[in-house]
Amino acid sequence: MKNAASSAVVVAGWHRMSYEYSDGSLISEELKAHIQKVHASVGNAITDGKYIIFGAGATHLLNAAVHALSSNNASSSPAKVVASIPYYPVYKEQTEFFNSEDYKFNEDASMWKNDSSNSTFIELVTSPNNPDGDMKKAVLQGQFVKRIHDLAYYWPHFTPITAPADEDLMIFTLSKLTGHAGSRFGWAVIKDEAVYKRMLTYMDLSTYGVSRETQLRVLKLLKVALSGNGRAMYEFGYSTMKNRWTKLSKVLSQSKRFSTQNLKPRYCSFSQKFRTPSPAFAWLKCETSVLQDRSCYEVLKEVNITGREGSLFGADKHYVRLSLVRSEDDFDLLLRQIKKLVSVESNDKGVTEVSTGLGQNNESTLMLDGDCCGNRSFDFRMELEWYSEPGCENLGRVCLLHPSRKFCSGGEWWLKHLKSNKKVVLSQESKVIMADLSMIHFPILPDKNWSRWSTQMHVVFCVQGVSGVVEGAESAADLSGKEEQKKEFKQKDDKTLLIIHQCMDDTHF
Repeated sequence: MKNAASSAVVVAGWHRMSYEYSDGSLISEELKAHIQKVHASVGNAITDGKYIIFGAGATHLLNAAVHALSSNNASSSPAKVVASIPYYPVYKEQTEFFNSEDYKFNEDASMWKNDSSNSTFIELVTSPNNPDGDMKKAVLQGQFVKRIHDLAYYWPHFTPITAPADEDLMIFTLSKLTGHAGSRFGWAVIKDEAVYKRMLTYMDLSTYGVSRETQLRVLKLLKVALSGNGRAMYEFGYSTMKNRWTKLSKVLSQSKRFSTQNLKPRYCSFSQKFRTPSPAFAWLKCETSVLQDRSCYEVLKEVNITGREGSLFGADKHYVRLSLVRSEDDFDLLLRQIKKLVSVESNDKGVTEVSTGLGQNNESTLMLDGDCCGNRSFDFRMELEWYSEPGCENLGRVCLLHPSRKFCSGGEWWLKHLKSNKKVVLSQESKVIMADLSMIHFPILPDKNWSRWSTQMHVVFCVQGVSGVVEGAESAADLSGKEEQKKEFKQKDDKTLLIIHQCMDDTHF
């Protein structure tokens, strides 16, 4: 751990600080000067000739800015607060929470591009964007449009610095600069004096400024960041984030069901070279084939990956935001789970359907290419016979028997298995379930690694959308009189059996 001692702040218990500094201000002039030095050294914002105000994190400053820009609204109707999708959820949540008569959240900025009224718009422009890292530009134009530029992530460790920002109102936060989120400190750089004064009044009345102890700690941190050539912290941060982004992108590049945002290299004036963005978040997309009436958030949640739902950002259910700025251990766990998801896919394995006339029960036989079954060569023809083990109440549901274990109780996930020497023939209506199995590499049950195999199977079931059937959350007994749902359940049930048969060798089959 570097700079632990040089960045430490010790305040004696007896030392009491007043609300204000010696000049009567709530803002440290020395800290303000160091903020200006940081921006000058990085080249990400022009601060000369502008006002700077402090807040308890960017969240505090955002509402102060919306308040300041809407309080002199010439229109009789509330100012419309907008942001382009996907947007940071706090924009909507905070605006709606305060429920002000002066402003209302009006969703996607692009919906108002052709608005011909004289309504006042306050557009929140996030660049790089949270959640997808895109370098957003303002969508709306005109004399009635006011903008707040949220530049929290516009630092060299997250994105190339293409030019110093020179906007009317820009917001930054310590949490994205140094990682000290718990210090709750942010600042706004403001061009217009009237807006500055309204924001200052808001801060004075809401919190009476940022605590002096917080300002003291931030000052110490910025001094360390500026020490030496003023580049060490950014280079370390960039190296860390780039490494994480590269690892995650490499894994997801092997998947046809999961993908993440495509960020192009740009010239960085800070590093004086072309750099690929190293975003704070992965904006993960689940393709429709893997959702099966679930959201991407639910798909990932089933394999213990927790992100933030796309709907929170104004997007649809195909998206989830995954954080890449947590601890190294957290990232390693995330990467491991993503690898498990992707590992169940394989490249273009074939499935051949052979139509037959097997009596009067309208059945067919499916033959799988041996390569898609763990490189085992066998004729996959089995006659469907249900086998119920005592304790398994669900119709057609059986427990996986292991030489040393028998699992058959509620609350855990259960596999299905047939007695040895049984053959399976799928009904005609279940043929379709084989369509997407050709992309799966099925793990084979070994003698000595049950735990690993069971974990892999859990991922396979989640990705295939049959975990509810396996775990007992879905049951034919619950679908009395619902023929369509029963038909769908039967297809899922057959699909599960097919998967199980392909995942066991002759010893266990």
